Amino acid sequence: QTVLKYGTDKHRETVCSELKGHWVDMCMDKYAHQVVLKLLYWGSPKLRLELHGELQGNYRKLAVHNISSKLVDFIYASAMLSDSSVGWSILHELFTDEFKVLKPVGNAPLAEVLKGKKSRRDAIMSDTKSIIIKGFNKNCVTRPLLAVIREYWGCASWAEKDGLTELVRTQADKLKESADGCQVLASMIAYGSAKNRKHIVKGLSSSCKEMATYQDTCLPVVRA
Repeated sequence: QTVLKYGTDKHRETVCSELKGHWVDMCMDKYAHQVVLKLLYWGSPKLRLELHGELQGNYRKLAVHNISSKLVDFIYASAMLSDSSVGWSILHELFTDEFKVLKPVGNAPLAEVLKGKKSRRDAIMSDTKSIIIKGFNKNCVTRPLLAVIREYWGCASWAEKDGLTELVRTQADKLKESADGCQVLASMIAYGSAKNRKHIVKGLSSSCKEMATYQDTCLPVVRA
């Protein structure tokens, strides 16, 4: 960790070359994940991209692990500010395991992906919902997962929206952590049943005052 933080770029490249092939396991380790975090903080764009390349194909597993989910959150949020194609590639993996073997589709949202795979629509939506369920069950509701929820909601039928609302209504406070989550919350309040709205508003009641003061989080409060 010290070498990655205080060393030169050459030192960092040497360390990373020695650890190549071990990054996935390190992300899930109680202590070793700190090394990955230091690389994300202090590594060059080239080294961070190499790390992403090694983690590709494993994001679906890493995103719902209690330790590595925080790293996936960091990688996704940073990528959406600097290289959105990396962020979208993470989301595509979270949508479905099929993207482990499919060619990249750029920054295509889920709706566009489904448009090109109409025969696989139900399977992909089922895969997407399953990662959402795992995220809530394992308390790994991070920014990439909230983006997945936004994409799922935008493509869901009314029956699928009802199912998602029933899944998250008792844990609605977890959705307020990002603009994506708040957007979905506002839609759930606007179009959900009276029973679902009651659960959602009850879950947000302790946070309403704070939510009302921020642009990204005030929409659910206004809807309620």
